[in-house]
Amino acid sequence: MDHYQQSAIAKLQNILKPYKPNHIRHTNEKTKNAKLLWNAPALFGKIVLQSKFNNYLKTVEYFEKFVADYNKNNSDTIDLNGLFQKQWLRSILGFVHIPPAVRSVVFDYEKYKDYKYELLLLRQLGQNHSNAETTLSEYEKALSDFEERHNKIINEDWLKQTKRITNTNGIIKIAPVDYYFVLWDNWEVFAFLYDFRESKDDKSSRYLTMDKPIFENIYNAHKANFKHTPSIEEFIDDKTILQANNEYRINIYDSSVSYLIDYESEIAAYIWQELLLDNSIASDSNRLKKLL
Repeated sequence: MDHYQQSAIAKLQNILKPYKPNHIRHTNEKTKNAKLLWNAPALFGKIVLQSKFNNYLKTVEYFEKFVADYNKNNSDTIDLNGLFQKQWLRSILGFVHIPPAVRSVVFDYEKYKDYKYELLLLRQLGQNHSNAETTLSEYEKALSDFEERHNKIINEDWLKQTKRITNTNGIIKIAPVDYYFVLWDNWEVFAFLYDFRESKDDKSSRYLTMDKPIFENIYNAHKANFKHTPSIEEFIDDKTILQANNEYRINIYDSSVSYLIDYESEIAAYIWQELLLDNSIASDSNRLKKLL
């Protein structure tokens, strides 16, 4: 077995077995019985197999290269297994994705990345003054000590302009920053996730896309055998598919019903089985290349 085949098999295992071992499945009622009622993995397997990719999602292959380059240029070591186990990163159908809840903190990082120590100062002031108040003289001493200890100059203009610190007749009021504790405690991680979000993958895709006639042929053939299959209108309503001119876009991450996420392993297994039945493909090595 050559290096390419070994690499392809490793990536296939990554697709078939998500990084998170205790993945919670079928949290949405619509997905819970979809396999039994209308064989959802088969329908979406057919759709994925014949879809096109475009412009946003980042492949596992791209992610691996990004991590290698990031590690060369940065001194911080990122616990990737921990990120996948906590679902701060997810691997779905060969793409690496930052989930919405984590993306919101990445947006916070983008907003405050130049004010790391200002947030830390506010955190320490809040911890030292439970009533979120102190005197001007105590604040000035705390500020001076903080700058000396961290060898940083705090941007007081920003603190005042954003009303993080307000002075009323010599009483300093400190705005709470509890919301940002997760960000500050994982600053290097969110710096990594921010750089990954901002990076560009020429092969990336936000949606799977398919010409409407092809999609409708696949759907109608499946519906003929599984009468409980939701209508195309239902798929549009729950944002599983989106309409765009003469195409349908299959929404992997942001649909209200997570068929492709909940059935990711079954869909990948279905695709592999279909490729095994395709006698036009010369070898299993070529099947792996087509899958990946």
